[in-house]
Amino acid sequence: MASNVIGPSMLPAPVQIWFEQTLLSIELPNLIHGIAALRKVMPDKAGRTWRARRYNNLPTATTPLDEDLGVEIPPTPTSKVDVDATLRTYGQYVKITETVTLTNQDPVLNEHVKLLGESMRRTEDELIREMLSATATQINATGGVNGDNPTNLMYSDIQKVTKTMLGNNAWTIGQKIEAEDKFGTAPQRNSYFAFAHTDLSSDIEALAKFTHKAEYPDQRNIANSEWGQAGNIRFFLSSEGKIVPNSSMNGNDVYEIFIPGMESYAVIEQNNFSQDLIYHPPRYADALEQYCTLAYKMRQAPVILNDAWIVKLRCTILA
Repeated sequence: MASNVIGPSMLPAPVQIWFEQTLLSIELPNLIHGIAALRKVMPDKAGRTWRARRYNNLPTATTPLDEDLGVEIPPTPTSKVDVDATLRTYGQYVKITETVTLTNQDPVLNEHVKLLGESMRRTEDELIREMLSATATQINATGGVNGDNPTNLMYSDIQKVTKTMLGNNAWTIGQKIEAEDKFGTAPQRNSYFAFAHTDLSSDIEALAKFTHKAEYPDQRNIANSEWGQAGNIRFFLSSEGKIVPNSSMNGNDVYEIFIPGMESYAVIEQNNFSQDLIYHPPRYADALEQYCTLAYKMRQAPVILNDAWIVKLRCTILA
């Protein structure tokens, strides 16, 4: 027998579903790998290759000249190193039909502008990360206790990296933070920056002589991605950090930590082509004006300027 009761299934769709006007947040990882990069701009109409030159140091002159005879010494030979970077174009687009914009309550176009911008920044960060991974200076962690190769991270591995960077005459990036009369704080050394995966947060915090960023005497200009400092290394963490799956001696994931010195790498952009947001309204997108397109395009190249000033520290985690 038919029921005269009006149940939820008989209500129209707008009554059954309440659409929240505030959109939910999207995932926004910390983008850390370009923090220490030099930013260079190549002019347009200048080809595809950016070239920088470095002259090698001259030797010392510790032998005194023969002042009595006035003998002329031979000239000192000089040498140089050229560093090249080839610029490439990257981009993607989305297509949005007129039906979407006519029937949806949320601002579809505005939200996709944000999504494209976030994708562009993550693309840049990933390109820089893979470039840093190709550095020639590599150290495996050996001070850990998990029985793997490389081992989990220990303070002795941090000291080894610092000694290598100092021996290669790599300058620190972070300046010394002087002590202040504040409870629970301590002065911080001048430091190199280290870019690591968030999976390493516990192992880093367990390092000897680790200081969390909350204990820095000066809380100004501290990045959200910074975790703290151990020795002369300040750690920045991101879920986009480098992982090489199943590549340790025991088949575990290996984490790559990048420690650059000052002016060790750069990101090259091209003037007037570095970053573009492109919108084609329906009247330009197709003959029937049924959809529009949103896109981004960027032209750049990350490049290592001096391999000796970047260390890749490989480690596993403490199981």
